[in-house]
This record gives sequence, C-alpha cells and structure tokens, in this order.
Amino acid sequence: MKDLVANFYELWGGAYLGSFSDQMYDNDLYFSVAIYSSLVALVLTIAYYYVIDRPGTAKISIWALNLLVGGILS
Repeated sequence: MKDLVANFYELWGGAYLGSFSDQMYDNDLYFSVAIYSSLVALVLTIAYYYVIDRPGTAKISIWALNLLVGGILS
C-alpha cells in the first residue's frame, strides 16, 4: 500500500523530487497525507451538499470556491 500511494503522489516517477521524496517515503508520510486529503475532501463535500447547497448559493463560483478551499487545505 505504501508503494502504491507513493507512486500515485509522485506520478509514477514523473514528479520525483529527490531527497524530499526519499524522506517522505522513508518516514511513511505519503499514507498519512493521503488519509488527510481524503478526509478533507469528504468533509467539504458533505458540508457543501448538506449545508451550503441552497437555491441562493447553487452557482458554479461557490462550487469552485469549495474546490479551491479543499485544494489549499489538502
């Protein structure tokens, strides 16, 4: 699992960053980053559909802002 997540984040070698990537892999940080990112995406999606999504806020700009916030937090 560790190898799969690391390969995904490094785009199968296309985004390998040398010593930074080696340290992330050696300290098993790729998996915790993946879990955190998944939880942020899940919480923001649920918040959007159950709290924010009302007729007055049903706009592409609100959804794009939600995606931007999720990307920044992740």
